[in-house]
Order: sequence, then structure tokens, then C-alpha cells
Amino acid sequence: MIIFDRFLCCISLKTFGKFVGWVGSMGAIMMAYAMFLIYSVKPENLRGFKDYHIKSSSITTEDVHIFAGISFALLLLFTLIHILLIIGIKFIKSLAIIPHILLSVFGTAAAICLIPSEVHLSATDDHEATKVELIIAYIMIIIFSVYFTLCIYSLYELIKIEEKRRKSYRNCESVFITKIPK
Repeated sequence: MIIFDRFLCCISLKTFGKFVGWVGSMGAIMMAYAMFLIYSVKPENLRGFKDYHIKSSSITTEDVHIFAGISFALLLLFTLIHILLIIGIKFIKSLAIIPHILLSVFGTAAAICLIPSEVHLSATDDHEATKVELIIAYIMIIIFSVYFTLCIYSLYELIKIEEKRRKSYRNCESVFITKIPK
């Protein structure tokens, strides 16, 4: 069931999917490169680093390496998911779009689950207006996230329909191709 046939009433779902795929994969690659640069710089080479002291140094170098490894693995996974989205659109393969649907669903669920903790941590009792603004911002993020997920799902359904059409066309084509007698 295709829910939307266009993204924001003017962009085709295929164009939207390709844009999301390219921007997402390039963003993940740039983040991985930036993290590589950050983790490869030695602290003694940074200006002003000697003046900065951590009061409770419960974070060890091993913790930083574990965090960096997990971050790189997640960024690699995000890049792969976005590349699969592009491949699914280009080669009409609906199964390649499923990982991106799952990523969108998990992202939306994470945003919903993080609202209470973010509002509680970000705003104090002194600033009630800030809490209301945060709640409104999170509601808008969730609405857009759900819309985004439904558009990706509609793209999946559209690709699935095109996949079936191609398969049935190939079946019909093979019936009509016969050997011409000499």
C-alpha cells in the first residue's frame, strides 16, 4: 500500500530516496573521517590541552578506543544502509530498501523514548518556557520522522510494484519469443 506518491508534494519518491541515500552515505563517511582525525591527534600536540585537567579521570584510554571502534562500526553500518537504499532504487530491488526502513523506525522509536529524559535533563524548573519549547520541538521532530519513515515505506512499496511488473513482463516476453522456422 503506497501511502505517499511524492515527498513534500513536489519531489518524486525515487529522487527523495536517492537524495537521502547520497546525503546519508556522504555524511557518514565525513563523520568517520572527522572521528579518525580527532582520535589520531595526540593530546600533547593540541594547543592549550595541557591547561585542561579532568577532575575525575574515570575514563581510560581503553574506554576511548572502545567508543571509537563502536562509533566507526556504526558509521560503516549507516553508510552501507544508505548505499543499499541507492542500489535498491537504481536496480529495482525492494529487499535492499528494508534496512533503511528499519533504521528509520528505530530512529523514530529512539526519538520518542528520549523525549522525557532530554526534557528533564535540558530544562530546569526555573525555565518552564524552555520545557514547553523543547516539547514542541520534539513533537515536530517526531512528526517529521514518522513522515520520513512513511515516505521510505512508500518508496519500498513502489519499488516492489515495479519489481513485480518487471518480473511479469519478463515472463510474458519469454512466452512470445519463439524460434522462427527457416
